[in-house]
Amino acid sequence: MEKQSPCDHLRATVIGSLTDSFVRYSMDLLDRYEVESVLCEDIYWAVGRLNKNSRTDALVIGRYEHLNHQKGRFFEIASKAGYICCCFSDSHSDFEQEQVSVLKSAGGFIVNKAEDVEKVILKLLAPDKSLSFVKKKNGSSFNKDDFLTTQAELDALLGNQ
Repeated sequence: MEKQSPCDHLRATVIGSLTDSFVRYSMDLLDRYEVESVLCEDIYWAVGRLNKNSRTDALVIGRYEHLNHQKGRFFEIASKAGYICCCFSDSHSDFEQEQVSVLKSAGGFIVNKAEDVEKVILKLLAPDKSLSFVKKKNGSSFNKDDFLTTQAELDALLGNQ
């Protein structure tokens, strides 16, 4: 019987070139945490890999300018395949609001320090997976069960006797 690692549920795709220090840092980080990862040169090669996702959690890591093509279309594709996009950018000045909106609605996010990627990986590896940006099964980060109240609670709040 094969030994199960605590990282078996997580798969990562890193997009970019090993000549990029951020990509090397991300690959080393994933290796250190024993997270299965694959390096893709660009998003077009990565799209084929996304459809092979059979894990409960999956992460795409790359520079914002490499992931943001065709007005954020890649973010939608990654989200449908069950991936969360972690985009790195040195500055937020080049962002177009429409693409950032698509990224966030697809459950992704932007970090501006390479070290922040480690925090994301650690949260995804945590048993409770308490990331606020991790999508629920219904495709959004909103969980209606967090807001359910009983009739007695409603009566008490409204002052009904």
